[in-house]
Amino acid sequence: MDISGIKTGLNTRRLTQEILDKKFVEWNQTWGQGRDNQDMRFGQWIHQYYLVPESDSANDGFYSENSAEAYSQLHLLLEAWGW
Repeated sequence: MDISGIKTGLNTRRLTQEILDKKFVEWNQTWGQGRDNQDMRFGQWIHQYYLVPESDSANDGFYSENSAEAYSQLHLLLEAWGW
């Protein structure tokens, strides 16, 4: 797998739309729109555990406090990279 242009975190598993959808549902069932028990935001958690395409903007889901907004930003990023 060519990982040029990808931020690496704790895991080397590439984020896909299927994974993003599943994790978003799980997150909302457990934590709602807020942070988890380690004070992490949804987008921050995704960036830590999955390979995520690089972005030139702050709209990569990392800083969004709202999980739905982070999901939307990550979805658009995956689409832009053809993932």
